[in-house]
Amino acid sequence: MIIAASVNDPVRVAILLVITLWLLTASLIDISHQLLPDIFTLPLIWSGLIFSLLGLSPLSLSESLTGTLIGYTLLWIPAILFRLLKGLHGLGGGDIKLMAGLGAWAGVEALPAIMVTASLSGLIYFLLIKRNRETRNHRIAFGPFLAIAGWLALL
Repeated sequence: MIIAASVNDPVRVAILLVITLWLLTASLIDISHQLLPDIFTLPLIWSGLIFSLLGLSPLSLSESLTGTLIGYTLLWIPAILFRLLKGLHGLGGGDIKLMAGLGAWAGVEALPAIMVTASLSGLIYFLLIKRNRETRNHRIAFGPFLAIAGWLALL
């Protein structure tokens, strides 16, 4: 309903509905298994690039490609730094690829809003569950926060 109300073009509505289902499914898998499979992240990247090439996206191919590369880099750099400093994986490769896919669809201009929204909502969630002693060492899936923030940016 939100998608249909925010977009007039029926093709764009169909595309947004598919992306919504794709992000929802990927998020549920990430919550359950702490894993964002390539079968969800790579098609998001490639479809964003291909649809922009075909003119079915509001972005040009160069805007989509730039969003992909910068989206990937925005999470890849902190993931590498964290691993070097702590010796642990703080972000999975699926999160990084999901951000690249969101960049392919939303463009580089939307990436700061996606990062801030996902990071703040993830932090708030973490602080709320940290109060419960049983979940103190529990890892949280970052993918759902990226997916929600990216979905909002696409609207």
